[in-house]
Amino acid sequence: MDAEILNGAGLFLYPLGTFDQTDLSFRDYFIKARDTGKLYVSDIFEALVDRAHRKVITISAPLYTADKQFVGVLGASLDLTAISARL
Repeated sequence: MDAEILNGAGLFLYPLGTFDQTDLSFRDYFIKARDTGKLYVSDIFEALVDRAHRKVITISAPLYTADKQFVGVLGASLDLTAISARL
């Protein structure tokens, strides 16, 4: 497995455009999902995408191969400003 994946490099970003920073290994949602092997819900933080400085929470889950090898974290962020406007 590519060492960058195991070290927290962002690979895909949807539907937003660009990562402001691709190294996400310092984020609590990466560390907690990786270290506990469980679903994790972050505290509020500033997203590092599209230079928009959105306040978000992220729900993340560890990803494993069929033989139980950790390969990364899948995260989904909720933009708190956008959701509050809809509510």
